[in-house]
Amino acid sequence: MFQQRGFTLVEVLASLVILSIVLIGVSNLFIFTNKTAVTNNEKLLVMNLSKATMERMKMEPFAYIKKSEQFNEPMTYTYETCKQQHLAQCEQRYQPTINNKRYLVEITASQSKDSYVVNEEKLGLINVIVTVEDETKKIKNQVEGYVRDG
Repeated sequence: MFQQRGFTLVEVLASLVILSIVLIGVSNLFIFTNKTAVTNNEKLLVMNLSKATMERMKMEPFAYIKKSEQFNEPMTYTYETCKQQHLAQCEQRYQPTINNKRYLVEITASQSKDSYVVNEEKLGLINVIVTVEDETKKIKNQVEGYVRDG
């Protein structure tokens, strides 16, 4: 007489299980993508901060490093050495806070006097390596370049 149409309880439960599995997979994909985007943004920020520090050093090298007649060995400058030398704006230069996260800047300056390599002292150049890392020390970037000595 009457023919009933519809889904059985087993069919409904099976479709819910399949739908749940698909949604869990998609949500895991979104979580992974979000973590990757955050990590990439932090890497980009560290790269740009190291490049910006190098460019600022090219304009004002002795705001970051101590003016010295000779660099007999590489000199490393950090927040602590900046404070010891009573330089201005140590925290802004060596421990900037961006997006509520602190970054650590380290500058290594050297000057070659070797005639086999470019004689940086005669050319009036200081070789500078700027290293920037986040405070967890998970993300790090280095930039190398030259600044004028004088």
